[in-house]
Amino acid sequence: MRNVLEEVRRIKSIKIVHVEAEKPLQAEVGPLPEELGLHPLLVSKLRERGINRLYRFQGDAIRSILAGNHTIIVSGTGTGKTEAFMLPILHKIIMRPSRSVKALIIYPTKALARDQLAKLEAFTSDVFGVSAQIYDGDTPDSCRKKIYAMPPQILISNPDMVHVALQEVPAFKRLISKIRYVVLDELHTYSGVFGTHVAFIMRRIKRIAEEKPVFIGVSATIGNPEEHGENIFGEKPIVISSSMNRRSPIIHVMVRPLGVSRITAAIQLVDLMTKLSLKTLVFADSHRIVELLSRIGRDKGINIPVHRAGLPPRYRRTVEESFRRGRILALAATPTLELGIDIGDLDVIILLGVPPTYSRYLQRTGRCGRRGDTGFVFMILGDDPISAYYERHPREYYSMRPDPVVINLENDIVVKIQLLAMARDRWLMEDEVEECFKDVYRRLISEGYLKIRGKFAIPTIRAVKLLRSRRNLRGTGPTIKIVDERGGFVGTREMPMAMRELYPGAIYYVAGKPYESVRLELDAKRAIVRSLPYFPPYYTIALHTGNLVESEEVESRIVDGVYLRLSNIVVEEQVYAFLVKDTMNNITISEEPLDNILTYSYRTQAVVAEYPAPPHYDFNDRIEGFHALEHALIASAQTIVGGSPSDLGGLSYPSGHIVIYDSVPGGSGLSKLIFRNMNAVHKRAMRILSECNCADGCPKCVFSPYCGNNNRMLSRLKALKILNTILEYKHVREPTKPEGEPIA
Repeated sequence: MRNVLEEVRRIKSIKIVHVEAEKPLQAEVGPLPEELGLHPLLVSKLRERGINRLYRFQGDAIRSILAGNHTIIVSGTGTGKTEAFMLPILHKIIMRPSRSVKALIIYPTKALARDQLAKLEAFTSDVFGVSAQIYDGDTPDSCRKKIYAMPPQILISNPDMVHVALQEVPAFKRLISKIRYVVLDELHTYSGVFGTHVAFIMRRIKRIAEEKPVFIGVSATIGNPEEHGENIFGEKPIVISSSMNRRSPIIHVMVRPLGVSRITAAIQLVDLMTKLSLKTLVFADSHRIVELLSRIGRDKGINIPVHRAGLPPRYRRTVEESFRRGRILALAATPTLELGIDIGDLDVIILLGVPPTYSRYLQRTGRCGRRGDTGFVFMILGDDPISAYYERHPREYYSMRPDPVVINLENDIVVKIQLLAMARDRWLMEDEVEECFKDVYRRLISEGYLKIRGKFAIPTIRAVKLLRSRRNLRGTGPTIKIVDERGGFVGTREMPMAMRELYPGAIYYVAGKPYESVRLELDAKRAIVRSLPYFPPYYTIALHTGNLVESEEVESRIVDGVYLRLSNIVVEEQVYAFLVKDTMNNITISEEPLDNILTYSYRTQAVVAEYPAPPHYDFNDRIEGFHALEHALIASAQTIVGGSPSDLGGLSYPSGHIVIYDSVPGGSGLSKLIFRNMNAVHKRAMRILSECNCADGCPKCVFSPYCGNNNRMLSRLKALKILNTILEYKHVREPTKPEGEPIA
């Protein structure tokens, strides 16, 4: 391979900031298959595939599962995790054959489940009488009837399907009543609201099963496998881990654009890599960016197809197949390709910006360099505090460990939906409800969602209607239906993000097509949009503000002299205007006020902190200092606990109160992690503020693209003074309530 880095250095508009070499790590050699007592048929099948000896982590996992232990398997991409859980399951099925489902293997998406079916069939094809079949929303009724009549021993599905089928399909409940194993692959994806729903679904499966099943979790990247496994499964697991990495050497490169946008820099890198015949995948976090990357690339004669949510499944499968077979050399994707969908091995990964978590960095880069030569990962830094921080401290980034995965089992909105679903699965008795959920259970009775018949709670028609309207497991807010001016269905978006993306005048993309929002009717839960016959050379960003309406303390502590409260809150968000920005150079063209302010209130969880101001600060000093400190704390918190910029919201008050909240109804659990790690958040915020060399605030320290008032009233120096003050502060004042108008 030609010296790729030397070629990159020839691009004058790209500066190489840091280069980090990663050597492949081989796992420890483990036992012979026959030493584990596996059935001779399985041993023979392994030898046919050239596997004469297993890795140590595989042997440990097989022993654990055979012993009936709940087990979490953590090992790198492509290291043999499937063998580690499939071999013991198949052994048990062969030893006790029966015509019933013994294992339910759950993948987070339909696409991934169908992609993995072929891999699982490689294990079952030669084992007489053992089969694996898909059961999801795309399974035809004729196939479902065959599954009910002649159940496969292994059933493959996704959480969304299991959630609905447990409630509505008696044949499905009978199908899994004799289940012995439940496997959750890609365990790290079950975080936040989605993970909380899945935790309840696991408890519902356990309730339906005649015998308590063995739970198995599988992941390449997870920072707290034991804690997360226990939260999801409700059972304490044994963790089997390996640092193995079967890839070739990888060169990790941080680069910064010089005088061009990140998109332009990405296109220049793609152009170079494809000319070198290197298979290249570009990751970005938004639909708009990947669509723009593809369109600008096309204008320059560079073929960069798009893979993202919202595109037709047939189109995505065509793109995946073309990329896997090398018919196209470059592909731009949102996180849809973070999971294990088979697109073949890659030479180069290009990341537009720092991924939301380090675990997601590992997921996105896991398939790089597995074609037998050195692989390259280019991370294009932006003008934001997190990029600027890691540009100054690159070794900190590459020495990070996978992030902890958090869920919030106290999310009342999820608890409400799942208790009703549980009662619909099978009538519910009060003593089946965990003590911490009984307040919600009793409220469901008083509100008419459950009625009591003897010792059972039975769902009412009102409950059934609610469950049918709230099938989305990845959010908790009301769903806004998007229709065109003729009434045709375009898509859906959940609140509160719908309010920030579909206000009148907003440019919105669906399946690659640009639309302009005409009207957003919050009461009717409907947005009316018009199709645009061209790609506009601009994009729009909402300006919004917020207010803390209610706050109920859950827990408190003092960190660095600052009084912290973990609180359940009601936050009111308002969208009052939007910016029109030039796509190519990011310059603001205009600021457009809305005729009618959009308002939405919801319950969530937050950290409420009280900071003292230097005595000489006047009112404006306080606003500028606390607002800038809020931005710095949120940026710092994202690097400490993970989470994307849109996962957290913030408010600052002239009284010194700063509120950092989970920006999903009910809460995701991130604010609780911030509450536990506030000392680390303070220290990193201090470095963000003190190491920037700007005059008094810039995109690299305190400006935020998510600021509700367009980064007005900010002072890096005043925020720095406040942080310095708390480190010297000796007396903690009595807790008070926020005063004055907040700044979002």
